[in-house]
Amino acid sequence: MAKRRFHPGDRVRHFVGGPVMQVQHYELDKRPFLGLFQSDNKVVCAWQVGNQCKKAVFDQDTLIKLGERSHLQNLPNFQQPNCRESN
Repeated sequence: MAKRRFHPGDRVRHFVGGPVMQVQHYELDKRPFLGLFQSDNKVVCAWQVGNQCKKAVFDQDTLIKLGERSHLQNLPNFQQPNCRESN
């Protein structure tokens, strides 16, 4: 069982580059006979491209956590994702 490295709201980037993303939550997995539970390594991230909200699932080992939020607000190309959660 892997240790979770991120919390909702953390700013991350894929280790090979790409947009600054915001962690939404760990993905829900459904396994036969075990039921529904939160994954320990699959992270749902969101980012804004123009007026569109993009979301994707990443393995937490492929993401790098960025600094504090106040520092990230000053990054060029950083947009706070305005994505609503749908459960």
